[in-house]
Amino acid sequence: MYLPLWLSINFVISKSKQGFMTLNPQYVTDKRGKKVAVQLSVKEYAYLIDELELKEDVKAYDKAMKRKQVFSSFEDAVKRVKSARKK
Repeated sequence: MYLPLWLSINFVISKSKQGFMTLNPQYVTDKRGKKVAVQLSVKEYAYLIDELELKEDVKAYDKAMKRKQVFSSFEDAVKRVKSARKK
């Protein structure tokens, strides 16, 4: 019976508001030694998701700032939303 090998490698990723997060991924390998999966703790996974969401927010902000800004009154915005819902 084949049992997967577990490897543990420590590395540091980006600095966040909480400081640096050290990840301790564990790799599942096949019988030839090829990495086929990665296992992280829930805390490490949540940290990575938070970092990705932050990067997405920054990217969306940068994209929005490159566009020409058009402002409208609240009343006009409500009218546009209501007319779009009727379609």
